[in-house]
Amino acid sequence: MRAELKRSSWEVYGLSAYDIDRTVAMFRALVEQRDRQFNEDWARLRVEQPDVADDIMDDVAHYTYERLNHLWACCLWRMQGVFEGILAQQFIGRERRFPGLRAKLTALREAGHIISPAKESELMEWADLRNALSHTPPETHRPPSLTLEDLLEYR
Repeated sequence: MRAELKRSSWEVYGLSAYDIDRTVAMFRALVEQRDRQFNEDWARLRVEQPDVADDIMDDVAHYTYERLNHLWACCLWRMQGVFEGILAQQFIGRERRFPGLRAKLTALREAGHIISPAKESELMEWADLRNALSHTPPETHRPPSLTLEDLLEYR
């Protein structure tokens, strides 16, 4: 592994809500770009090969759907990491390390911050989903059915 990849911090300014918004915007742009390309390909194929265009593009549509859902899973993965980084950097303290969201939320409460049980439960559900996607990822042809709306809800 290259030495640059072995360092534990790439921090310049510190994480913020901006990084969460940028993550959503970045993945949204990737999905929209792929969606536009898919629609252009389908329109072109309808003109060039009208008799088989729908049959061909049905398969392309399926694989595009799979890829885009995997992208949304990657978006959730990054958003969760950024959120945990914000907690550690801005609310707990950089000098302490906490493995996992539950430990960070405990440290947050110990530092005097208040988080409702309902909000903590909701945050843990998102963390559990991210962990499941990270440690037991879905099969290539069975992506999670995450959508932009899900990620905006999480944000």
